This record gives sequence, C-alpha cells and structure tokens, in this order.
Amino acid sequence: METLPVGDKRLISYGVDLGTRVTTAFNSSKEAVREIHFQRGILTARNAMQEIKTYTIKNVTRRPRHW
Repeated sequence: METLPVGDKRLISYGVDLGTRVTTAFNSSKEAVREIHFQRGILTARNAMQEIKTYTIKNVTRRPRHW
C-alpha cells in the first residue's frame, strides 16, 4: 500500500485462512534485559523486555501450501 496523505482514509481488506492453524508454544519466554554504562562521568542505564515466542503453522487442508 502506498503512503497516504495526512487525513486521508483507506479501507484495508483482509481475510481469515480457515485452512491454516497457528498455535503458540507454552515454552515461550520473557526476560528483562538491562545495560548499564559508565563513561566520562555519565551513567547510562537501559531497560528492555525481550520476549521469545514459538509459533507453529499447520496446513489443515489437502491442498499443498507455500508460505
């Protein structure tokens, strides 16, 4: 889709593929990531949250799929 001018509106169509199943693994993880730097008298601290999820995509039709 091209860039829209300010204030312009467009309808974006989408659909659900009933022949595809997507599941999330229960072993997904989430952890805090922290960085602390001290340089030339300045202390810089950064905090972030890193989340890792595993998805499984399965074709539930007889027709071959190419993702």
